[in-house]
Amino acid sequence: MPELKSKIEDALNESRILVLGMQVLIGAQYNSAFASGFQKLPDLSQGLMVGALAPLLLAMTLMMAPAPYHQLVEKGQNTRPFLDFTNRMLAVAPFPFAVALGIDLYVVTEKVTGVGWGIAGGLAGGLLALFFWYGLEMLSRGRHAHAAAAAQQERNKAAKETAMNEQKPQPEGNHTPTETKVKNVLTEARVILPGVQALLGFQINTMLSEGFDKLPDSSKYIHLTSLALMAISMILLMTPAPYHRIVERSEDTEHFQRFASRMVLWSMVPLALGLSGDFFVLVRKVSQSDVGAGIAAGVMLLGFYAAWFGFTFYRRAQQQADASEG
Repeated sequence: MPELKSKIEDALNESRILVLGMQVLIGAQYNSAFASGFQKLPDLSQGLMVGALAPLLLAMTLMMAPAPYHQLVEKGQNTRPFLDFTNRMLAVAPFPFAVALGIDLYVVTEKVTGVGWGIAGGLAGGLLALFFWYGLEMLSRGRHAHAAAAAQQERNKAAKETAMNEQKPQPEGNHTPTETKVKNVLTEARVILPGVQALLGFQINTMLSEGFDKLPDSSKYIHLTSLALMAISMILLMTPAPYHRIVERSEDTEHFQRFASRMVLWSMVPLALGLSGDFFVLVRKVSQSDVGAGIAAGVMLLGFYAAWFGFTFYRRAQQQADASEG
């Protein structure tokens, strides 16, 4: 059954997107207790930092459960019960992950700004994740209730067109099937996501190092802001997975492809800002020059946006101009 095979493949790919973020944060949590700055945290923050392992490990357990289920229960066969089981794991796992993310953001924010802002930062991060992984989908589901039927009609139409035109040569790169576009955009999310998550784990551990305590307060705030931006980038990159399952019911639609593309593109805006902010902190610490660090960070930010958006918008404008002339 090609459709079932495609849905299972998409579900497993979406599981990989979620698991990557969990694994990085789990590594950061395990390492945190051995950092020199861990003992300087308040007792509550120490307990929360270690306690955050529980929801993270629960989330990871749920996301890894489809592998043994597939091999032991279904004996490697693509079946509807296996797809349903995988979707149930995908439905539950993001919740404890969002809880753990909120706890981590509380601890690092409290260290720099105090308990009040720590609570605000933790709640903001956790609720933002829950909104993008559950709330947005619930709000959008009603507007796209007929996505499955529309997707089926779209596939039937595409199949007829393919049958009618299979003998005609097609220009390379044109008429890419929607299913292929969806797989491509999910792959692009997985390309960016590991780097974002690794940097997020590094940023959390940096705040527990002895060297961080010696930084000027302004550098601490910039680092904290960069960490928050990286968390936002990660949340956006992980959003297509639950959206595909909840709103589109795992159907590969043009609407989902456009939505996932927007999430990937939007995630790169805070990613560039977060990378440049931490680069400013690093150069400032080494050079002891605010001006030099500001110039270096500004050049880096400009380079990111020029490569990711400036050049690509320029190429799109060129293509549109060529198409209109043609």
